[in-house]
Amino acid sequence: MHPSFTVSKSTLLKPEFTSYEFKYKAGSSFIVNYEGSILLLTAHHLFGPAAGLHKRYSRKELVSLAPSVRTFLYDSGELHAESKQFVPVNDDTEYKRGDAKQDLAIFKIDNTQLDSLTLAKTAPSKGDVVYLYARLNNDSVDDTLLHSATVTESSEKILEYRYHNRFLNPRATSGAPVLDQSGEVVGLNVTAAGVPIFNWKGRANPVSSIRHLLDASL
Repeated sequence: MHPSFTVSKSTLLKPEFTSYEFKYKAGSSFIVNYEGSILLLTAHHLFGPAAGLHKRYSRKELVSLAPSVRTFLYDSGELHAESKQFVPVNDDTEYKRGDAKQDLAIFKIDNTQLDSLTLAKTAPSKGDVVYLYARLNNDSVDDTLLHSATVTESSEKILEYRYHNRFLNPRATSGAPVLDQSGEVVGLNVTAAGVPIFNWKGRANPVSSIRHLLDASL
């Protein structure tokens, strides 16, 4: 199913994280304008074994490390935006592996001229069509980057969706945004689930949780 909206390809970026303990590229990230603040959002679990690291960093450990991020355009590989402003997630619940609603990392960006996405005010319902906005491993530079799926579960804890293209390979897309039919962000992709080819699904941190964590942290 083709979307009725378009998005700027410069809102989806490949992140490179750096601190005195690590430097690596992993997953995806995206730029949003949230109440006037330009933010780069990605998945917290990318600071761990999922990205090839020897350990999983807690939120408290990341605060002490104060990681920076540089982001690159997928098509050209050019540096697009960078930040040394890691924003600690101010929430009493520490991230635990598999907890989608806590899987968020935030960086503030000073450049207010960058193209950005918008967070949706309402979550999609079961049966709605959504789009994983991501560069897949087998995509060409001419691909739309928008991969349609049908919502199978939508709650304050998780957004789950079944991809329409059963041959799609959604691995390594953690941190990518999930968009509704208006092109607004309804989730942050955190994992692939189901059975390859027969029943590929994605799971995301839902927009209600993203908004809650941003409100508590900014």
